[in-house]
Amino acid sequence: MPVCPRCGGTGKIKDDKIIGENCKKLRNECGKSLREVGKKMGFSASYICDLEHGRRIWSSNLVESYHKALLNGGEI
Repeated sequence: MPVCPRCGGTGKIKDDKIIGENCKKLRNECGKSLREVGKKMGFSASYICDLEHGRRIWSSNLVESYHKALLNGGEI
């Protein structure tokens, strides 16, 4: 059976976990809650939590939306 080249068959993608950790750190530095960021992005707090813990895959659009929600009040 072929093995996923991104995760090696573990189901967890290291890059997404690193992105999530960095985003969570930035969110905490900005004093924003999961709920606040999720609301500004149009997602639930649990979805944002999954992103931050590397359980979901980050796209470039999600990263951009996340940072805009933190840095300029969510005006995308």
